Amino acid sequence: MVSPFSTSIRDKSSAQIKVEPKSKQTNPVMTSLDITGTDEQIEEAFELINKEIALRDSQQNRCQQNYSQMAIPVTKPLTIDIEASDSPLDLDHYFSRLNRIGVNEVFVSAVKSPDEFYVQIAGVGAQHLDLLVEEITAFYSNEDNRICFKPTSVRMGDIVAVPFPHDDHWYRARVVAIETSLESEVESTVNVFYVDYGNQLVLEYNQICTLKDQFLRRLPFQAMCCSLYGVQPNDHLNWSQQSIQKFQELSHLEKWKPLFAKVIEMKIIDGKHEIYCIDLIDKNPDISGNEESNDDDWDDNTNVMHLNIALELIAKDFAIACDDSKDISILKANDFSIDDYEEVKNSRNFTGKVVLVTGSSSGIGEGITKLFSVLGASVVVTGRKEADVQRVAQEVEKLSPYKLKPLQVVADLTKPQDVEHLINETIKAFGKLDVLVNNAGIYPTSSIGDSNLMEEWDQVFNIDLRAVVQLIHTALPHLEATNGTIIHISSIAGIAPTANMVAYSSAKAALDMLTRVLALELGSKGVRVNAINPGATKMGQIPDVLYELVVKHTPLVVADLAKDADVERVFNETVKTFKRLDVLVNNAGSYHSANGTDKDFVDILQKSEKVDVHSALHLIRLSVPYLAETKGRVVNISSTYTQRPQVSYLAYEISKQSLEMVTKVLALELAPKGIRVNTLSVGVVQSSPRSDMPADTLAMFDRVEKITPLGRARNIDMAKGVVFLASSDADFITGHNLVVDGGLKYNMTSTLNKH
Repeated sequence: MVSPFSTSIRDKSSAQIKVEPKSKQTNPVMTSLDITGTDEQIEEAFELINKEIALRDSQQNRCQQNYSQMAIPVTKPLTIDIEASDSPLDLDHYFSRLNRIGVNEVFVSAVKSPDEFYVQIAGVGAQHLDLLVEEITAFYSNEDNRICFKPTSVRMGDIVAVPFPHDDHWYRARVVAIETSLESEVESTVNVFYVDYGNQLVLEYNQICTLKDQFLRRLPFQAMCCSLYGVQPNDHLNWSQQSIQKFQELSHLEKWKPLFAKVIEMKIIDGKHEIYCIDLIDKNPDISGNEESNDDDWDDNTNVMHLNIALELIAKDFAIACDDSKDISILKANDFSIDDYEEVKNSRNFTGKVVLVTGSSSGIGEGITKLFSVLGASVVVTGRKEADVQRVAQEVEKLSPYKLKPLQVVADLTKPQDVEHLINETIKAFGKLDVLVNNAGIYPTSSIGDSNLMEEWDQVFNIDLRAVVQLIHTALPHLEATNGTIIHISSIAGIAPTANMVAYSSAKAALDMLTRVLALELGSKGVRVNAINPGATKMGQIPDVLYELVVKHTPLVVADLAKDADVERVFNETVKTFKRLDVLVNNAGSYHSANGTDKDFVDILQKSEKVDVHSALHLIRLSVPYLAETKGRVVNISSTYTQRPQVSYLAYEISKQSLEMVTKVLALELAPKGIRVNTLSVGVVQSSPRSDMPADTLAMFDRVEKITPLGRARNIDMAKGVVFLASSDADFITGHNLVVDGGLKYNMTSTLNKH
């Protein structure tokens, strides 16, 4: 134990002073001292102790005054409770954890070798850490505070506040070793481990401060120890300096570039410490300096370059593969990886994402922003009225599971400078943008004969269309960087004409077309563009009488999900087994090529209708009593062929068109029973592994992928669409045809399957 307090008094009085260990002290606010020596030595020691206590009381008072004036923002701690403990190992489980299922986005913060390096999880934790470091630095940069928090002793395992010699900031660290000076304990050195970054340094004792409890409780320790899976040194023993430097370069050490990490297995070090063995992937490598790229560096599903760092070290002779490792190309996507399905569980986790919703100070935009906040996103609250922006921001912060403070921006989107300001402030605050929801709009009533029509026309188009285009134009570089998403809040008025709303309906129709065009244009850049067309929505300003009238004539009540069945026997067994039915997915279909002039066309048509229409309708009829009890869902699987007809598939297209009409009619008929009925139209989908496909079929899929804006067609994409329609997220959707084709229908010709 190092105690400068007792050492100083001992040197001045020549008395022997022993401080009782904290673990043996019964009074937490008193320190027991054992003083031995002559009467004169003991008396002098008492005088020095009293002077020291008076000095520290004075310093403590000044420290408290300074601290109260600093106005350091206090963030509500995460749901952890770190209690004081004499055992340093008690704090080990307060380190952050990597998700062992799916892929993590991480920064590499410290490297000893590919066998031992440290990562931080990118996203909310990193943002909280940046704020915490600034607060710690502000506090300990004050000399009075450093005096107040000078430790009376330092022990192995203590969590302390320390500076970092290479910058002006203070950080949290754990004491891992103490080197006591023979001359004086005050001149001792302390070896510390920076618990949020992974660095380890030796500091002088007088550089150490006690960590304020507030800074300990605020955030789990962020540094996680990892080992690169599947590689070992070329000599099987020690990593060369060149190999370590190459790994530091590939992992972008301390450059804070996000990488993808997948946990392959866990190892136990020293019988107690866990270490993650991970695959580390750079999804956006800089290949300008590479002499060549390996075929293994390409993701077959997305046609995007990625770099497996372990494979790169082996390929460039900086490492060799471990003999007992699994396939270190595990992240190279197979035709049907179970990980694709596992990741759906986190598909609504927006932790670490940045979301901007225009018009979010009220109405639909307010609801969207609050939901994104509940799902973990960092959000921007914006609107024209400052009071409304502040109100929603306060409510959003309370809803956030991490108590994230939203960015508040007061802006009028009719002013181009405000549009620019909104995007600039978002990037300045968060450094990126993942989701842009263009929700702001106005909806005045207007007819073609109104005297002020053109004035209202300009107002509506300025907000509902021009501002949207400018926002996308300004934000596009940031959305491309994150493979972001654009969502337009349109209206059914853009689909079904409404009298006396000529300006609003026209603007929303134009917005729908903008969505389709940008879906084609931006799909190849990894940016998805979609529109939502809500009906009449109660937002406070709609009179109750009007709202009740809309509800009365809307063929829908709040409902639940539906289950898969496809023949009567399977239906009976399903009900017999589960005693209920929530979701019915009519997926079975007959896919035969046939021209209308073929001799056997009528037989093929009958077979197609029997499977695609008759059996689906029969199943629905059988299921209605059970679906009515559970407020269930029906999802019928159709095809984009009904929208972009194909030569030689007339029977298939007739059947699918009939099935879509079944959806529309039954949506009206079954809504009073609480049953929703929708259609999901798929494009050309790879429904079997590529290795099982004939050469001509494989060539057809390759052609389709090239003309699909989003560049892929997988079963999992269709499954996600079905799950959405069956989920509570779609509670107010019925009679709808959801097209899930990656934008293919806009590029389809009538001879897509000619060969």
